[in-house]
Amino acid sequence: MVLQLDAKFNQWFVFEAHDSKLKISPSLKLKNVNFLLSFNLTDENVKELSENIIGILGKNNLFNLLGLDFSFNHCHELTGKALGDIAKAISNQSLHLQHLNLNFSNCQQLTDKALADVTKAISNQSLHLQHLSLDFAKCPRLTDQALADMAKAISSQSLHLQHLSLDFDSCEQLTNQALIGVATAISNQSLLLQYLYLNFGL
Repeated sequence: MVLQLDAKFNQWFVFEAHDSKLKISPSLKLKNVNFLLSFNLTDENVKELSENIIGILGKNNLFNLLGLDFSFNHCHELTGKALGDIAKAISNQSLHLQHLNLNFSNCQQLTDKALADVTKAISNQSLHLQHLSLDFAKCPRLTDQALADMAKAISSQSLHLQHLSLDFDSCEQLTNQALIGVATAISNQSLLLQYLYLNFGL
């Protein structure tokens, strides 16, 4: 396990972890936390991590935390259950996230239900969220329905995004209909957006 802290700004913690047994001193006032997880993680590992986020970060840190970054790319053993657990943690009402980055590229067992859980979590953070980045490239089980639900969340009037990045490249079941739905949703946010990246690879 490797932990890195930006000593100059005291803002970013980076975890490169092979298990979920992580601890952070509660005296640190973190603003952004980045979890980089190894390839061999299982649903059970992610569940333990999710259940202990409050304990890991410290209750005092939850009120200071502005950004979360989870990178699970190439974790082939993960299923929708793992993503559901992460979504539940993100939905914590003590969090007032402004930045959220989820990378589940090449997690080939993820389904529409998993993305629906993420959509719900985004809705729960909508009052504060400004930067949203989702990478689900090469997740072949996702369909247009998952993107339709995501589009509804993005188009919410309570969401005020300035930065939006969506990568669903090589999701084989997605069609042009999914892209049209997302584009329509983005039009409701266009006056606020300062950065937009879309990759659907259709």
